[in-house]
Amino acid sequence: MICVCILTHNRIDKVKVCLESIYPGLRGELHILDQNSTDGTREWLQGWSQRKSNVHLTLSSQNLMAIGGRQRQVDMLRHRIGPQSIVVFLDSDVIAENQGLWLTHLKQWASVHGIAGVYGRNIFPQFGGFAEPDRVPGPCDVVSGGMTAVRGDVFLSGVEFDQAYLPFWDCDSDFCLSARAKGFKVYCVGNYAGLRHEPEHKKTDDQYYNNLNRLRDKWMGKGLIQAERVAVEASA
Repeated sequence: MICVCILTHNRIDKVKVCLESIYPGLRGELHILDQNSTDGTREWLQGWSQRKSNVHLTLSSQNLMAIGGRQRQVDMLRHRIGPQSIVVFLDSDVIAENQGLWLTHLKQWASVHGIAGVYGRNIFPQFGGFAEPDRVPGPCDVVSGGMTAVRGDVFLSGVEFDQAYLPFWDCDSDFCLSARAKGFKVYCVGNYAGLRHEPEHKKTDDQYYNNLNRLRDKWMGKGLIQAERVAVEASA
């Protein structure tokens, strides 16, 4: 089973471009959760999804943000997820620039490692920030959740999106480290996968630093990130 999951909340123009670019190359199912859009997005989605046999639309009266919405989508699919299922999370401002190669690449590497994403990061020593991986494509500490594929047994092992990271900062990093702690690996596919992301960049705020501190308190010293493994090897 392949399920592509997208959250929507307003921004109808970006939603249209996103869906109309990814759908031609879609294999499997597309699950859309609209989180209380008020700009005509949900009405457009209702008409668009009714013409597609493999599109499942859920309309919500709540906006649970990215982290809550993703967990809700996983919970709705949980009874169908098997160990080799692939769940793909795409932000609603992602654009596919090829006819399905993006899904082939994400599925391939998620099937091997557990988690694969287009944009990967390594975490600084002492969890002081993030850097680009040394090699792309290649393994990395964490990937951004906006263009990510997860193998079903990651969810079956009990890994979930920690809701304490609301509204969104570092929830994807925590998810990856939770999976790493269970023995799964994380792989950065890189831009050659054929997905382009045009996010509205968020300015760092107090919540950003609170979430980074939570990530540090929760995972520092566990030996999960490259910087800590290198330090241990150097002292051996």
